[in-house]
Amino acid sequence: KMRLEQSGVEYRYVFDSALAASKFGFTAANASSYSNPLIVSLMGKDFQIVAIPSATSFIALVGSVGWVEQGSTKGLVAGDLTALVTTVYSGTQAAVKIVDKDGNTVTDLGVVGTTTKPFTYGGSTYNVKVLQTATVTVAGAGSNQAQLLFGKGDVEKTFDGGTTSTLTDWGADWKIGASGLGTDGSIPSGGYLAVTYKPDSLTDAQRY
Repeated sequence: KMRLEQSGVEYRYVFDSALAASKFGFTAANASSYSNPLIVSLMGKDFQIVAIPSATSFIALVGSVGWVEQGSTKGLVAGDLTALVTTVYSGTQAAVKIVDKDGNTVTDLGVVGTTTKPFTYGGSTYNVKVLQTATVTVAGAGSNQAQLLFGKGDVEKTFDGGTTSTLTDWGADWKIGASGLGTDGSIPSGGYLAVTYKPDSLTDAQRY
């Protein structure tokens, strides 16, 4: 048998080359950039990094991200639910409603902005927020669109390896953090993101 201690298993994503903060729109430490996030895959899950507050932490989007056209029936999907945009407003706001896979309205959230708005469905908490709004030209006409962040559980979170640096999908025993990141929003060569098996407690029997 192999004996496993706390923090005995760790998966790392190591950056072989340095990445300047400006490459991803990070103007400074803890300055979020939603327009050009750094996408990193950890254990099969994409993390869209939007800010690096410190050498040992990062802020990432872990929900679904996508542009939704005002009035379109093709929205942003999370599980069995779809977020639709009924009206786009100025000031990074949009009216959002949630429908199920059959197109039935689950809830009308009203105006949603840059603050996460929660709702409950099927015993689970979902969250949605607006990241950006824009008017683009489609077939020669202006189209109002909103970029949404939508998902079950956490959709945007700071990961620093602490007790709450977890994902619902992976469970509380797997902590997510970082080491060797820049203090100005950059990522030096050799810096890494890590997923560590680190339960809050571990009995002797569970070590084998």
